[in-house]
Amino acid sequence: MTDGQVTGESEAATTDGGSSPKRQRPQTYGPTKSFWIILVLAVAGFAVAHILNDDPAVARIVGFVGVLLCLFNLGMWFFFRSAYSTGLRRGGLIATLGLIVATLATVRVESFSGSLIPTLKFAWTKAHDETLGELATNDGAGVDLLTTSPLDFPQFLGPQRNQVVTGANLSHDWSATPPQEIWRREVGAGWSGFAVVNGFAVTMEQRGEQELVTCYAVDRGEPQWSSSVHSRHKTPLGFLGPRSTPTIHNGRVYAQGAAGILRCLDGANGKTIWQRDFFAEIGMTQSEAERAVAWGRANSPLVVDDKLIVAVGGPSEGQSVNVAALDLETGETIWEGSDQQISYASPITGDLLGTEQIVVTNERSVSGHDLQTGEELWEFSRPGNSGMDANCSQPIIVDSSHVLASKGYGMGAEMIQLTRSDAGEWQATSAWSNRRILKTKFSNVSVVGDYAYALDDGVLCCADVNTGERMWKKGRYKYGQILAADDLLLVLGEFGELALVEASPTEYRELGRIQVLEGQTWNTLCLTGNRLLVRNAKEAACYELPTN
Repeated sequence: MTDGQVTGESEAATTDGGSSPKRQRPQTYGPTKSFWIILVLAVAGFAVAHILNDDPAVARIVGFVGVLLCLFNLGMWFFFRSAYSTGLRRGGLIATLGLIVATLATVRVESFSGSLIPTLKFAWTKAHDETLGELATNDGAGVDLLTTSPLDFPQFLGPQRNQVVTGANLSHDWSATPPQEIWRREVGAGWSGFAVVNGFAVTMEQRGEQELVTCYAVDRGEPQWSSSVHSRHKTPLGFLGPRSTPTIHNGRVYAQGAAGILRCLDGANGKTIWQRDFFAEIGMTQSEAERAVAWGRANSPLVVDDKLIVAVGGPSEGQSVNVAALDLETGETIWEGSDQQISYASPITGDLLGTEQIVVTNERSVSGHDLQTGEELWEFSRPGNSGMDANCSQPIIVDSSHVLASKGYGMGAEMIQLTRSDAGEWQATSAWSNRRILKTKFSNVSVVGDYAYALDDGVLCCADVNTGERMWKKGRYKYGQILAADDLLLVLGEFGELALVEASPTEYRELGRIQVLEGQTWNTLCLTGNRLLVRNAKEAACYELPTN
């Protein structure tokens, strides 16, 4: 017997009807060369993905696939080519196949984190939203969304839809006076945030087969009213439920569901004033729509003057409508924008070069549209695919001629510069681009002064908006959300930790940290006065933050 090989019968010549002798492959006690080759390639692929793609999730996928290939190769060698006894090899094969079948039958993937780490549940375990009973309310008695105040947070990302709140006057010191929990309650699934007017908070949530718009009292967390439609969106990567935030305007609530149902509700009691079902109008099923926009409609409606600006989408690029303007009172279409596929970002409005316009991030670009007609004034390429490396982050109007765009998946940030010729033709060019800053996978940027702050693939980052230079990158919060309040940043980590960070370009300085939620948290924050509303797919809470 030679080292590492079995000789004798395994090498004996055999004959088949007088044909020439055949030699069986030698069996070994050690893994084959191909195993080591695959292992080296897997490690190299993981390293290259980290270096070239700049997205930890992509590197993790490459590494996971490499591990699976190594295990498969190792198993094929052990079961069919190793020199161990037939009984051991056969028993190992049966046990392995049994374990795989049992696992597939009893375990399901409920969701994935932003780093693509799965959450596993037993197959018979009900989803959280399916265990909740019907939401008991007081049918809106005493709810007033017509009265407004400077403390209101009436839409996605705040009063100006830019993830910045001013005049909060929050304390820099949480050690002497930490935030105080006011209330906590279970809520249905979804990634919707809160919008607040006059002490009443509105959000969206999934309870069983019903997609709800719900209203809660900010001071005590009691449900005031709810409005439901039969609709349910769920994917393993994006998880379950609605993902846009309602908009409150003039006593009404406008809410876009994950499956394309847009509602206008009476803010006093949640009763439907008008409703549009875009999937039905376009003539596509929910599955057809989700093949193009895989993780559901996440676009929050925008009110501008007498118009409601919404993202529409369609079955594919070229057969879609990126934005449309609807009549606030009736929901009827006033105009439609260009035929680009939608992203997961929401439209904004602002004055650029003296022209008030709608700016929106699409599947593959950022574009500006005339407010009165919907005509596309300019377009700037920002490649993406709404089923893979999606555009999710808001464009930020920095000044009258510059728009900041950001994105994860290794693309980073870019400053779009707008000019206009004497003939009135618009041109959009790149003022600077830096793929190593502000990689906002599905979060957004807050601009404070001349500096932008964001979670850059889960790590807090500060960058100069004039040059694109990174000032610092520290503080690992994973894929959560942030909100700027004057010279402070409220950072909600992906797993429910809330941190207070100084909004300073010179250094990263965390001033305090507490645990406010349990479980995966992708929902945006809402600050009304010094009351902070936070939620995820299972619970919501209100905290009173110390002030100066």
